[in-house]
Amino acid sequence: MTCSEPVAGTAAKDRPTVIAGVIAVALLVIVVIFAASSSVSEASRRIRCQTTMKQIAAAIATYSAGAGAAKGTLIDTLVQHGLLAKDQVVCPSSGLARPNYVYIPPSARPRQAAGADNTAVVLFEPKANHADRGGNVIFADGHASFLNGADYDEILRTVESLPQVKIGD
Repeated sequence: MTCSEPVAGTAAKDRPTVIAGVIAVALLVIVVIFAASSSVSEASRRIRCQTTMKQIAAAIATYSAGAGAAKGTLIDTLVQHGLLAKDQVVCPSSGLARPNYVYIPPSARPRQAAGADNTAVVLFEPKANHADRGGNVIFADGHASFLNGADYDEILRTVESLPQVKIGD
């Protein structure tokens, strides 16, 4: 017998260990891929939500500039004037079939000095839309941000006493 020849019966004993190792590595790869795809999916939904909110804010600004007071719900008015499609106004992360964004009318927003950064909130969403992790906010200067935790809670505190229009009501 030479050194390269296996001892009788050892190859059969090693097979279960090798198979278990391969299965463990395969499961680990599947878990990593699943975790990565879940976070990518949520990030994609946040971006779609933010884009929807920007479209709503633009439609509101366009309508407000030329039309005056809305009759019926805000969304119905914007849809009626062709500024939004009804299916555009639902956050993809909310799991709801109806709109649930919140609009702060210009008359309710704090006034800021001319030339100052206008960080007044125009449109925001309930924290529940993104599993209570935060939410998208559209500001009066036109920028949008997804805010997490304490930052989003601070935004909610600043708007809680302001008159609000719940989009979809």
